[in-house]
Amino acid sequence: MVKIKPRHDRTAPRGWFSLFWAAGGLIAMIGGVFLLGATYFSVSNYAKAALFDANGIAATATATERRIRRDPDPEDSDDYYVTFAYDAAGEPVVIERKVTRSFYHDAVQGTQYSIRYLPQSPRVMEYYVGEMRDKARGTQIFALVAGVLALAGLWYFGRRANSAILTRKYGYKTTARISDFVERKRSGRRTGRGYMIFHTEDGLRGESLDHSIGTLRALGSGSEVIVYVRKGTVWWEGDVGPRRLDRSRVPKVE
Repeated sequence: MVKIKPRHDRTAPRGWFSLFWAAGGLIAMIGGVFLLGATYFSVSNYAKAALFDANGIAATATATERRIRRDPDPEDSDDYYVTFAYDAAGEPVVIERKVTRSFYHDAVQGTQYSIRYLPQSPRVMEYYVGEMRDKARGTQIFALVAGVLALAGLWYFGRRANSAILTRKYGYKTTARISDFVERKRSGRRTGRGYMIFHTEDGLRGESLDHSIGTLRALGSGSEVIVYVRKGTVWWEGDVGPRRLDRSRVPKVE
């Protein structure tokens, strides 16, 4: 029986969703949000493409100006804009549109392009015929990728949460010795968050979930912590919480 004092503040078993979230489930949720957003924009763009196909009026537009909006962050891309001038049923229209980099480089002043605009809204235009349908396809592909990532994240992090609960419930309780602490970094900078690595007496290796690195280091390298082991998987009690009605945690009344 494990007799060392628990070195954490958990007094009850941790629930599945809490473990799923702590194990990285936020990534799966973000993927789901991107899936919903991309699906919405894909459907919207397909509707606009159908509107252009049914009602769009062909016209010739002339590139009059172009500019680049530089992004201060070197890791982000710049934005490219071209100003178009065209005649919409006798009404002159001048409008600036965000375009691709390749289109920008070709759009020297005076270059003419075949466009389409909507008769009820002459300033709503495709700077090339089929632009909206291409956008719809692009967002559809993005939605597919986001959906795959969301499902993969749900499976992976859900599997970790399942493992944690099953190990706590059916595994055996023992101790492990802390061997190292690893701080997470983002873009080369320390985040203040990290995990600890520990090993049981029979050589099984385990890692904690992410915590404040200062809180983990306060446990001390080489010290022992309570863990649960099942099928070669090791979970720290400070992550999963103690078993329900764990008599070893209840003081005896003399």
